[in-house]
Amino acid sequence: MVVTKEKHINMRVVILGASGRTGNHLVRHAIAMGHDVTAFVRKPTKLPLSHERLRVIIGDARDRYSIERAFQHADTVIDTIMPATDEPESTHADIITTVIHGMKKHGVARLIGFCDTHIQIPNKSSVITQRIGTLLLSPSANRLARTSQQYVDCITHSQLEWSVVRTHVLIDDAFTGQYAIDLHNRILNAKVSRANAADFMLRIAVNGSHLKELPIISNN
Repeated sequence: MVVTKEKHINMRVVILGASGRTGNHLVRHAIAMGHDVTAFVRKPTKLPLSHERLRVIIGDARDRYSIERAFQHADTVIDTIMPATDEPESTHADIITTVIHGMKKHGVARLIGFCDTHIQIPNKSSVITQRIGTLLLSPSANRLARTSQQYVDCITHSQLEWSVVRTHVLIDDAFTGQYAIDLHNRILNAKVSRANAADFMLRIAVNGSHLKELPIISNN
């Protein structure tokens, strides 16, 4: 996929986990594309950026009162929150459940999720094949697969206008704007730069493509 110029549409974009390595790219891309950005963070010092179209909200995404502040003026939400490994396995699902509740309360329909590829997807490959794949993972990767599965299940049952972007291996290479999209689980262990992943998430959040799909993105 080679990114081409699109008709500009100004959106009010909420980025959850904006102080993370992928979230930082999203904030910068969104501002560069002319969108109004609400960055939801726990540690604002990790987002060393200020702009007239950037609003920063500090809080914990598990706190519904905190998260709902971000959704009061929003067209689309992009979630890049990755719970720490020392947090309970249910944390990722707990967070996205709070996010979904807040979005519905404030009438925000479009949600872009973000996770790894070790999840079971009906009608894409056999459940047996997918379960064998997770059994071959290391204990830490298997834990991540379980938390990602809970997260994706919450999103796919949310009745929102969702998409979930999946990645194999995230790297910190420079932005190229060129990447491949896999909808059929054919690409294995491919790498993608965080900047390219951020660009793709932002574009589908704005243009509404890949609705109710779980595309895998990799560097082209």
